[in-house]
This record gives sequence, C-alpha cells and structure tokens, in this order.
Amino acid sequence: MYALRTNLDASSWSAEDLWETYVRLTDAEAAFRTKKHDLALRPIWHQKADRVRAHILVCFLVYAEISQIDRT
Repeated sequence: MYALRTNLDASSWSAEDLWETYVRLTDAEAAFRTKKHDLALRPIWHQKADRVRAHILVCFLVYAEISQIDRT
C-alpha cells in the first residue's frame, strides 16, 4: 500500500492520474540516473538562466526520445 501526498487540488486530479504521474516521474528519474552512470557524466553547472533552460530542454527531449524507443 502506498500513500502520496501532494499540494494539488483534489478536484483537478484523480487518484489514478496522480499515481500515473508519480510513476512517470520515478521512471524519468531512473532513466536519468542510468544514463548519467552509463556515460560517466559529472554534474553540469550553468551560470546563465537561458543555458539552464536549454540544458533542461535537451535533457527532456533526450528522455522523450528514449521513452519512445523503449515503447516500440
């Protein structure tokens, strides 16, 4: 049995939607952990906000592509 705590409005999310979103989050975290380990990457520290946003975008796009490949 699991319990999830959130600050989201209960009327906008069903328990099933919340659980599915949580599972996706844990899948994404596991994928990033695996890829960082496989590539022996170290943390990347950006100094400018636009570079941080660009880095997050690239990471998200790579994760989306990997997820799509895993589904096929």
